[in-house]
Amino acid sequence: MTKTTGIIIEKKNDFFKVEIDKESCSSCSNHNECSLTQLQNSHIVEVPLFEYAEVNDKVELEIESRKVLILSVLFYLLPSVLIVSFSLAGYFIFKSEFIAGVLGLFGILVSLVIIYLIDKKKKNSFKHKIKRLLK
Repeated sequence: MTKTTGIIIEKKNDFFKVEIDKESCSSCSNHNECSLTQLQNSHIVEVPLFEYAEVNDKVELEIESRKVLILSVLFYLLPSVLIVSFSLAGYFIFKSEFIAGVLGLFGILVSLVIIYLIDKKKKNSFKHKIKRLLK
């Protein structure tokens, strides 16, 4: 599990907006690979509602390491594989670098559609969740 802390800054219909302080990320085992550590001050994430939490409460957030790995593969490896596959198929089938380039762009489009469909189907499963309230 990857854990971090943050402060609830806003409550919407079915989620909280939590501001994650950059300093809390330093204790995370993935802090060197995470894009949140590249930000200047903080990052805001949306999390599902937690029973006793209110605005301005400090909370501990968690996300499964397995889900971080799945997201990494989904956002980095899938588009790369599809771009190369579509480009190579275009080059070897049509013997044209132009068609290979066009099909490579089509591979990007296909990967974005796949990512969108997975995100829509799995709505909240890849989000941080509040583990507990902190004092």
